[in-house]
Amino acid sequence: MNCIAKIKFLGRFKADVGFPSIDIPIQGKIPIKSLLKELRQNYKTFSEVIDEDGTPSYDILILINGVDINVVENLGELYIEDSDEILLVPITHGGSI
Repeated sequence: MNCIAKIKFLGRFKADVGFPSIDIPIQGKIPIKSLLKELRQNYKTFSEVIDEDGTPSYDILILINGVDINVVENLGELYIEDSDEILLVPITHGGSI
């Protein structure tokens, strides 16, 4: 079965990856952390915001079909399926105290 997840990039991620989006073939459904680990391995920019185990830092906003993954209590139980759309947005922190 050919399943595809679409990953869209905004801000510097779009520039760093070189594309506004990519399609990733997946087998059935896969854990989001597996997908994030793959992105980290394939694109250097994500090594700054995704840990080796696929856990995202607070410097990235990830939406799956428009829903922030931070609303999920256990990231290990979140899966990506065919036709899901993942949006990756860099978050910039700054200012002074």
